Amino acid sequence: MRSSASSTSRLVLVGLLALPTLGLLVAPGCGTEEESLFEDGGASSSSSSSGGPGSDGGGIQGNSDGSTNDSGTSGQIGVITVTLRDFQHWIAGDATRNPDFENVPGPPPGEGAGYVGPWTESREDYVLVGFDGTSTTTEAPEYRTSIVKPDLGADGKPVYDDANTFEGAAGRTATTHGKAAFDQWFNDAPGINMKVELPLVLDDLGNGVYSYDSARTGVPREGDGVRQFFPLDGQGFGNTPKTMDPLLANLDHNYHFTMELHTSFTYAGDETFRFTGDDDIFVFINKKIVIDIGGIHGVAQKEVSLPAVAAAIGLEVGKDYALDLFQAERHITGSNVRLDTTIKLRPGTPPS
Repeated sequence: MRSSASSTSRLVLVGLLALPTLGLLVAPGCGTEEESLFEDGGASSSSSSSGGPGSDGGGIQGNSDGSTNDSGTSGQIGVITVTLRDFQHWIAGDATRNPDFENVPGPPPGEGAGYVGPWTESREDYVLVGFDGTSTTTEAPEYRTSIVKPDLGADGKPVYDDANTFEGAAGRTATTHGKAAFDQWFNDAPGINMKVELPLVLDDLGNGVYSYDSARTGVPREGDGVRQFFPLDGQGFGNTPKTMDPLLANLDHNYHFTMELHTSFTYAGDETFRFTGDDDIFVFINKKIVIDIGGIHGVAQKEVSLPAVAAAIGLEVGKDYALDLFQAERHITGSNVRLDTTIKLRPGTPPS
């Protein structure tokens, strides 16, 4: 997302993320701050939804046929299949367009005209990654609410919390327009979205850390070469047309899509999971939400220690549990995904 003069200090903008030591952030009422396990000192997550410097590193990138391009990344541990759904950006009056993609609201309270984000919706503070990619700060969300309910639905998908209200409108939030529109994010909606299944390769970074980072293996962005998360370039409805905003040099990519990942693991008693990206991020373990950063924003980050939340979400050492991850890219002009974990995830399967 683009910055404005009134909000430059508030925007989440990232270059190289070297996995510095961070304060641990966990789900509501679950645990305390402690030191992060992730210190690979290496490749990065790149620019947020407004651009910035980033890595030009190589790696393994998944292709639509299920193969990978190995350019030297060591320690590959496996491929998890993810389901992506492509959307088109909102155009008023077009019933084939979902209003949650690019139909953003006005400025939050206290911000002037011309504000273009972020519109972060979360019940908790989150970590903001700075322009240099290494500086991190704890930020409060613009809207302290949750788009989804804390329990995963019986169908294995997030449940929209229609108890929310925004500016007097019931059943919506600052960046979403109601349950019917949200339910299209992670479900097939013929004519409105198109489903594509692709492999997501996790690399072994050493010290028990497994990682996927679009800054290592993603698509170089037009204009500045920053590698970002554009898994659907040239697929689905096609790339975002430059006519949407001819002033944006980095627009020649497919920006509007969602991703879901379903996998499982055996709980060992000491694992940690961290997700860095934009826009919306919802992660469930044992069908309970553990990372919840909704809205339209730049690169945000949360980390959860499983021992810290084990009692709250019902984990027992030696037993198997599901991990379900949902992400949405809803606003130009950046797309980033990084996953770091010490959880030994099994190869995921697409939803039935």
